Amino acid sequence: QLGLANILLEDFSPSLQNLSSSKGKELQRFSQSPKIQEFKNFVSRNLHVLLATPTLALQQAVNEPGVSLVSKAALNLVQESPYPMIYWMNKDDKADPCKMLLSHPGDSVTATAVSRDGALIATGFQSCVVRLYDIATGNEIHSYIGHSGPITSLCFVGEQALCSASRDSTLSLWNIKEGHRLAVMKG
Repeated sequence: QLGLANILLEDFSPSLQNLSSSKGKELQRFSQSPKIQEFKNFVSRNLHVLLATPTLALQQAVNEPGVSLVSKAALNLVQESPYPMIYWMNKDDKADPCKMLLSHPGDSVTATAVSRDGALIATGFQSCVVRLYDIATGNEIHSYIGHSGPITSLCFVGEQALCSASRDSTLSLWNIKEGHRLAVMKG
């Protein structure tokens, strides 16, 4: 409710600045451990639940695949909880491969593109806006506004630029790092 759910993902990718090399390596090793990564993936996949209805996060965790650490930890908490739970009896024993859910209430995603290195995802919306996200944290990096029609297509152009097409019959080339438009082509 306070809008801090996205910041939660940053806690899984700690900053190594101002740490000695040995402490930095230890922290990096810890944050890359399978247990921490499993909890990070759970938070990333369920960020929409944490944003809209945080009280359902425990319910989601209980219904993770039975072999997961998240489910086991949640089941331990529920045993001591007075709150009723709904158990999904025929749940899959495999983890959901979903890494991130994109949603903006009242707006529809109409196009997506992932950068070559897999670090960024660009999304185009019905509202004519292009948004760029960091896949690791789920944080929005930039919003690109300039089209007058819904976004129909997106693609990364090298490592510095993003191209967007719109129903307004234009292509826009955006600078990824600076967040501004480099060029517009009308068709």
